[in-house]
Amino acid sequence: MSGGFGTLSPRLRAVIVGVPALGVVLAAAVARGGIATAEPWRWVLIPVCLVAIIVSEKYPVKIGPEQKVNLGALPILVAALLLPPAVGPATAAAGVVAGNLVVGRRWREAAFNAGNVLVASSLAASIGPVGNETNPSVDARAALAGLVFAIVNLVLAVLPASLHTGRPYLVLLRRAAEASWAASLSLAASAVSVALLAVEAPVAAALPLVVLPLIFRMNLAIQAQGKANEQLAGVLAAQRRFLTDVSHQVATPLATIMTNLSILRRAQPASGPTVDAIADSVAEAERMKRMLARLRALAHADEDVPPMSSTPTRRRRARRASSL
Repeated sequence: MSGGFGTLSPRLRAVIVGVPALGVVLAAAVARGGIATAEPWRWVLIPVCLVAIIVSEKYPVKIGPEQKVNLGALPILVAALLLPPAVGPATAAAGVVAGNLVVGRRWREAAFNAGNVLVASSLAASIGPVGNETNPSVDARAALAGLVFAIVNLVLAVLPASLHTGRPYLVLLRRAAEASWAASLSLAASAVSVALLAVEAPVAAALPLVVLPLIFRMNLAIQAQGKANEQLAGVLAAQRRFLTDVSHQVATPLATIMTNLSILRRAQPASGPTVDAIADSVAEAERMKRMLARLRALAHADEDVPPMSSTPTRRRRARRASSL
């Protein structure tokens, strides 16, 4: 969403303004539940969640070579479920605004993202707040709140991209869901587990957060794989250049040799040792020509094939290269 706000399409401007406005309305409706909290320790969650949201905005993690995920959904949902209804969604939205400004996003992006979170967290706070007691009904409502949060957040997040690019909304929504559903549901489940355990077993409340070191290690592995892929791509590019240069340098003199041999063969008698020598030379030249063709094929064998793959195409090309 580059350029000034006035340069955007009317529908995109309406979404950028309308989503935060809807979030404020929903937050005000949920705030009727008051600011009373079940236990005093819950007020500590306000600074903790704010810091966690900002840090997650500053340092998104990778769940794939070209895919990042923001872990902020976890503290956002914890704040919505454990803090008072008038405080939880507002804390989540404030953290998103601060995090967006820290990473240098424009005010309209920060406002839209905060509005998105305000809508989703307000709905979650109205569906599944976790009080001072838990039971199967509370557990089920908290799980439903996590699911609703993940769905609403995704549905609203795709709107600006669709309006800005002109691509079909449902197509972008499907692709975004396919790319992020596993991470979104995992974060929502972890947040619900933390919220419930904070009431049922406070000492064990942090146990679901053991996934964070695992995610960190996965990040390191993905980064190492990316560097290895880059190095392999460089080696393959150098190999292609070398083989291409060799084939081009040899092709011209070989064509000259074959032409001269053809002239000599026509100029010699039908039989004799000279004719046999010329025939042998022509056969060797033909073999070199076939070898050059294989070199050209080998030079382009790895183009458009992802590194570190094991596709049948790559295996066939490897066998063909090894036969040289």
